[in-house]
Parts: sequence; structure tokens; C-alpha cells
Amino acid sequence: MSVQTTDNSLIPALVAQQAASSPNATAVVDGDRELSYAELDQRAGRLAHLLLEEGAGPETVVGVALERGIDLVVALLAVWRTGAGFVTIDPSYPAARLQWLLSDTGAELVLAEHQLTEAIESTGARVIVPSRLVTAIAVRPIEPARTPDPDGLAYVMYTSGSTGQPKGVAVTHAGIANRVRWAVDAQALTENDRILQKTRITFDAMVWEFFGPLVSGGTVVLAPAGSESDPKALLEAVTRQRITVLQVVPSVLRLLVDESGWDATGSLRLVSCAGEPLHAELAQRLLKCTDVELWNTYGPTECSIDVTAFRFDAEQKTGAGADRPADQGHARAGPRPGHRFAGSGRCRR
Repeated sequence: MSVQTTDNSLIPALVAQQAASSPNATAVVDGDRELSYAELDQRAGRLAHLLLEEGAGPETVVGVALERGIDLVVALLAVWRTGAGFVTIDPSYPAARLQWLLSDTGAELVLAEHQLTEAIESTGARVIVPSRLVTAIAVRPIEPARTPDPDGLAYVMYTSGSTGQPKGVAVTHAGIANRVRWAVDAQALTENDRILQKTRITFDAMVWEFFGPLVSGGTVVLAPAGSESDPKALLEAVTRQRITVLQVVPSVLRLLVDESGWDATGSLRLVSCAGEPLHAELAQRLLKCTDVELWNTYGPTECSIDVTAFRFDAEQKTGAGADRPADQGHARAGPRPGHRFAGSGRCRR
């Protein structure tokens, strides 16, 4: 079913609605630190005004090179509240890679960790280090700075470059809002959900891990550094933080199901797999570990993360392909077995 996208249904407005209706609810958890919806709204609004003063706005690209943490969540939302788009940059990238990304996107403003200042400034871009501007940010207004254009730039995400030089894909605010709202509806996300944010910020799947819970009143739980590549630490985080929704690629899931401790993950209700083929054999192994709802989704970066989705049937013994359109996405068989053409209301401009 097609969903009408309006300014009020874009992600910044939906998060603001949650902040207004449940200001004291927990929006973000980072280890022992918590941020309420009211605090997230205030910090993102103030940072957005600072970004506007520095030139951010519709159709501009703001670099975000921050470690996983509360400042990262605030930064992503703040960029969108200026009407701009972001390009996320792994802070561990070599200087040459970071500089190439800024040059390719034309980003003239970067929210970054302090140690990246020299490398960024060498490109001519300006650096804002949120952790060192707490006082300056605190005196800015809170009110939303600008309303994004549904067809405006939300983010630039780079493909893997497996066929040559990585290419930047421009995704619209309407496109990513549609994908996030599909997850909220199809997977019944509510204020009771705690979603583990563990995908690296250079992969587009991270976007819904942040904003799926934030538009539905749930909680973003930031995974401990390095746990995304450590199955034991990842499963411990699920248990310790009472995670209800987990997103993993099948190769990581295969390692997870070999870990002990699944009997302690009673809060987990849904696992979403994407990025690689999910086979019924692996799905059945997961369901022997824990009683969860299992989804398999597929989509290229160009189509706002995913365009097809499939909820695994516990009785299914073969296949687990993501072959059904996800909301405004549509797909049809290609000329060769296993190939599909995809189109979507979420696709890039």
C-alpha cells in the first residue's frame, strides 16, 4: 500500500512529535548514560541553529565523522533539522579517504572528533567538534530550524566500490522516511522496543537502527565499541540491555547461533536480516535458540536500504528470500533466474 509522504511525516517531525508527547521517555542509551526525548530534542535543535549559522541548509552536505555515541545521534538529527543532508564518515578512515569523501560530496562543514581537525581543515572544510562547544551550543534556540523538503537530500551513502571507484548515492528525505515508517508499521515498533544500534555508520542500514525507534517512541541502545564484530559481546549486549529488536547480516547471525546464552535473551522478539542471502537452514537454527519473529529484507543503497521483505515462516524448510515489496517498493522478475528489477518511492533522485 502506498503511503502519502508530507512534511509532517518526515523523520525530524516524527521525532519531534515523540519528544512533545513523551518528553521524559528514554530516547538513547549509551552504556550508563541516557538521554530523554526532551533532551535529544533540545540538543539537536540547538546544534541545528549553530549549523545554520555555519552555512548548513537544504541541498548542502554536512560531514559527520563521530564515534558511536550520544553526540552522533544528536548530530544526525540536527543536520536534518537544518534541511541539509549528511555524509557519514568512519573516524578511523585514513586521512586520504576522509579527504576524498569531503571533496567528492562538496561538504564544507564537518561535525567531527577533535583528532580529525587537521585532516579535515586541509581540505578547506570547517570543523565543528560538539564535545568542545557545549557552552556555545547551549545558548542557541531549541525550536526546529527548518522543515526539510520531502524531495530534498537526506544523506549521501557510498557503494562498496566493488566494480571500481565507490559512488555516492543521494537519498531523499521522503525516501528514507518511507523506509523507516514501513519498519514501524510492518514490524510493529512501539515505545516498548529497544533497538540495538550496531551497524557501522558507513552502511545505510544504520539509519533505521537510529530512527526506527525514535519515530515510534522506543529507545536506541548504542552497542559497545567493537561488539558488531564480536558475537559473544553482541549477544551479551542484547541480554544486558534487554534488546527487543536486532538487525544482523546472515554471516554474523551464523556466528551468533553458535554462542551460548540465548536462554537469557528473553526480551528479544524480532531479528531482521539483510545484506546477504538468508537460508532456511540458518533461520531454523535461530528459531531453535530463541522464539523470535524473523525477517529477511533486500535492497540496493539506491533504494533507501530495502525494497523487498519477507517474514520467515517457522514451518519453512527451504529458501528464505526477501521477495515481497516493502511498502512503496516494487519488484519484478529479471531476465535470469534469481535476478530482479527493483523500483521504489524510496529510490534515489
